[in-house]
This record gives sequence, structure tokens and C-alpha cells, in this order.
Amino acid sequence: MGEWRFQFSERTRNVLSRNSKYAGMDAVFTMVSLFIVYRMVNTHAGVGSLGEWSLASALATLCGFAGLGVTDAMVRQVPQRRRDFNGAGLAGLVLVCLCCTVVLVGLACLIMAPLIREAVRALLGPPAPGMVEGAVLVAFVNVLASGALGILEGFERYGRRLVAGMLASTAAVLAALLILPAHGAAGLPVVLVTRAVVLVVAAGAFVGVSVGRAGFGRSSDIIGDLRQLVSLGLPLRITGLADLAFDPLTRVFLAKFGGAQAIGIYEIAARITIQIRGVAVGAAQVIVPRLVMLAGTPEVGAKLLREMVGVLSLIAATTFTLLILVLPIISLVLLRRIDDMFMVFGALLSLAWCTNVLAAPAYFSNVADARPGRNVVSQLTIAVLNLALGLWLGSHFGATGVVLGTALSLAGGSIVTILAARAPRPLVSVAMDPGLWLSGLVALALCWSCLFAFSDEIVRAATSVALAGVFAAIAWFRGVPFVKQGLKRVANSHE
Repeated sequence: MGEWRFQFSERTRNVLSRNSKYAGMDAVFTMVSLFIVYRMVNTHAGVGSLGEWSLASALATLCGFAGLGVTDAMVRQVPQRRRDFNGAGLAGLVLVCLCCTVVLVGLACLIMAPLIREAVRALLGPPAPGMVEGAVLVAFVNVLASGALGILEGFERYGRRLVAGMLASTAAVLAALLILPAHGAAGLPVVLVTRAVVLVVAAGAFVGVSVGRAGFGRSSDIIGDLRQLVSLGLPLRITGLADLAFDPLTRVFLAKFGGAQAIGIYEIAARITIQIRGVAVGAAQVIVPRLVMLAGTPEVGAKLLREMVGVLSLIAATTFTLLILVLPIISLVLLRRIDDMFMVFGALLSLAWCTNVLAAPAYFSNVADARPGRNVVSQLTIAVLNLALGLWLGSHFGATGVVLGTALSLAGGSIVTILAARAPRPLVSVAMDPGLWLSGLVALALCWSCLFAFSDEIVRAATSVALAGVFAAIAWFRGVPFVKQGLKRVANSHE
């Protein structure tokens, strides 16, 4: 028995460690590919075209609400059936998810496409050819990809998820290199449609392999499968409805108070911060299938959450501090200038998403506990705050006010998630090393002081690089050992 326990511990430790690395690598690879694509879009089409695409795609994501959340539920239902050794129904569950998504989301896309075109025309003028159609197609394919990736997560096949993401990102970069120089703004939808199609094809192929190798048979209880998926996924979709008053509404307010240029700059800043968040949260997301598998031993799940909260607190504080420090360099690379609007947007969103990362273990514990209602409360908080603050601050301070309202609403909703969940409170690890966060505050103060004091972009960029390098060195020597020990404790938390 002791030997079996040691083997189980070693296997679990290896699985969690490997999956965390794969999830982080996936986010990093996606971020790098988006950097390349956005740089080329700015060069060959202009940031205004990116803003037009951003608005159209944000509105097109609303079509995903028609799927009743069945794709969102797969990340929990798959490990639950694995835990219960209910192999016979898993292939049927996948089939029900696929059919429901194709029919319902497909119909919603057909209905919404002309409405989205008119909305973009009213806010920004006539859209570029194929812009709205491409955004709707990407939204449809991304819903399918979300379901496939959720199934792979349920199987804990993060390596296959990584490969699918790498193939899609590589396809997007190649398409951008071939299409954007010749076609400009008209080529942008083609590039992003290519990425979405490659992602869903690769992820779907890996799902077929995972289900086939497991030898699971088809379930005859189609209605029962659909009822289970909808009962868990529908509250998550209701949570998604609250997102209507967050991401799409932010872009609508930016169109009203700032124009396409402001939306394009926001798109770049938001995408960068979200991808950085993905690097941090990706390592924590692997605990969802494990928490479901450990549902019978809540004390073990609590230990796992406690260790993950400590690790994420330190990662979030250091990562987003470093991001704010290098924003001038990112602006130079992507926009070919240090853009003041980009700097402000990036700093506000970095602070907001940092708070959101701290809430990630609480969010995932709610999903694993099948209590998505707790997350609904936080999402509704974000929606209400963004609607009120975005409109009020936007009318007084323009595009900057809109983004400030978005940042405040995101941080407020994240705090609600932390307070409502069973996960431990964050920031413990940060408080344990005051030298690390004090050095970050000093570096931020010096960096932004130089940005306001000097107008020469070379001086501003050199200061940014120097301060980021010093802080990165401090974080490496003081923070990395803590993170390594924390991840090791996470891997051992089931013992």
C-alpha cells in the first residue's frame, strides 16, 4: 500500500507540474504570435483597422451565448465521469456538446451578422469588406474550439492543448506575412479566421484521439447528457451575459468617446494584459480537473487551493509590475512610438488584471464545486460598475475615462469573487517579502517620473529597460525560489 501511494504521489506530482508548464507555454506562444500579427496590422493597415475589427469581434462574441454554456461545462463534466468511471457516456457527452453548439450558435451567427454590421456602421462608419463576416465566423469557430479545449483540459491533456495552440498561432503569423502586405485591412479577417480554423481542427483531432484511446462507448441518454451540460453551463452563460456590459460595452463607449484609433490602442493593451494574465492563470487552471477528482476529500482540495493562492499572489504582483515597466518598449515595437494613451491604458488594465489573477483560485474552486452562482455575482458586479462608470467617466474624460471605468469594475468584481469563495485570501506571499514589492513600487515610481519628465523617446525607453532589468533580477533571486517551492507544495498537496 505504501509503495502504491508513493507511485500515485509521483505520478500526480509529475502531471500537475507538466500541465502547469504546458499551460504557461501556451499563453506565452499565443502572446508572441499576437505581437507579430498586431505589429504587421499597424504597419500595413493602421491601428484604426484593428479598432474596427476589435469592435466587430467583441459584438460577434455575443453569438456564443446561444450555446447555453455546454462548452463551458465540459471542463468539469469530463473529469467527473472519469472520477466516477462512467466511461460509457463520455463519447455521447462530446457528441451532444458538438451538435448543440453547431446548431444553436450557428443560427445565432446568421441572425446577428447583419445587426453587427449596422452597429459598426453607426459607430465607426462603413466597415471594411469582410470585416464583420470574418468576425462572426471567428466567433463561431472559437466557441467550437473552446469546447474542444475544455475537453482536453478535462482529460488533463495540456500537452495536446499546447500543440493545437502553437499550430494555430504559427498559422496566423504565416497568414499575416503572406496576406497583410498585399491586402492591408481587407486581409485582417482572413488572418484571424485562419488561426481559428486551425485551432478547432487541431483541438478536435486531439479530442478524437483522447476519446478513442479511452475506449469509451456512446451514451444512449442524450437528453440526460444535454440536461447535465445545460444545468452547469447555463449559469456560466448567464455570467457571460454580464460580459455584455463589460468587453463589448467598453468598445462601444470607446467608439462613442474616442473613435477607432482609441479602440485599436485599447485592443492591443487589453490583449497584452490578458495574455500575461493567461501565463499566470494557466498554471492555476490545471487544478480544476484535480479539484473535481478530489471532491470526496475536501481537506485535500483546500490544501491545494491554499498553496496555489500563495504562488499566484507572488506571480501576479511581480509579473504585472514588470509589464508596466516595459510598456514603453512594447509601445515602440508595436506602434513605433511611445504612445501616451497606450501607456495609460496598459497601466490601468495591468492593475485591474493583476487583481483578477489573485481571484483565479477562487473562481476555479467555484467551478470545481459546481457553484457557478458565486461567479455570477462577481460578473454582475463588473457589468453594473462598467455600465455606470464607463458612461459617466467617458463623458467627462473621454477614452481614458472609459478604460478607467473598465479597470475599476474589473477589480471590484474580482474582489467580490475572492470574498465569496472558499479559497484562501491572496497576497500572503507578497506580504512575506516586503523587499520585493517595495523594489517594484520604487521602480514604477522612477519609470513614470521619467516618462513625465523627459520627452526624448530614447531616454524614456532606456530608463524603462534599466528599471525593468533591475526589478527582474530582484524578482528572479527573491521570487523564483519561493514560486518553485510553492509549486512543489501544490504538487504534493494531495498527500
